[in-house]
Amino acid sequence: MNRRGFLGFGAAIGATAFAPSLFAKENFTMWGAPAIPSVIMAVASLQGELAKTHDVRLRIWNSTDQLRAGVANGEIKITMAPSNVGANMRNHGLNLAMLNLLSLGTIQAMVKDENIKTFEDFIGKKLIIPFKGDMPDLVLRALCKKRGIDISKIDITYTQTPPEAAGLFLQRDYDILIVPQPLPAATILRGKKMG
Repeated sequence: MNRRGFLGFGAAIGATAFAPSLFAKENFTMWGAPAIPSVIMAVASLQGELAKTHDVRLRIWNSTDQLRAGVANGEIKITMAPSNVGANMRNHGLNLAMLNLLSLGTIQAMVKDENIKTFEDFIGKKLIIPFKGDMPDLVLRALCKKRGIDISKIDITYTQTPPEAAGLFLQRDYDILIVPQPLPAATILRGKKMG
């Protein structure tokens, strides 16, 4: 083998060491909320256009504090979040834009007593709800205000997470549970099993 052939062969062998990184897809992580709308992101991560050019994965943040910290330090670049959280982060100077708002059917109230049919029936009842000061609580307060209901007349217990609220609702004497989907459906199934 002559010198030119040897150098060409050596260059080809050297290039193969970098070949996997030349053809590898770039990683891209999306972050979803611990709620049913994250299914949309899961489908997009598997079937969306981005999946053709990137290795897309979906992770779920567990608390709004984790979400805020991840956006602030740049770890979370695209996420699903409650609209009030997104607006607050933007108002605090974080580089964040909202592209879409889901507004119907994500937060639901569940009751054990069939006589509880309206928000006015919440008065004097024991209600359990996750995320004090965040979206479910804000929605409840806004609806009560709109209906002229004094929220202090509802016995409210707050939990850190929706599953904790659902579990306590089933095991204790709470009259009303307010949680985001998919927990209402799961709570009904678990309640039927418990009788």
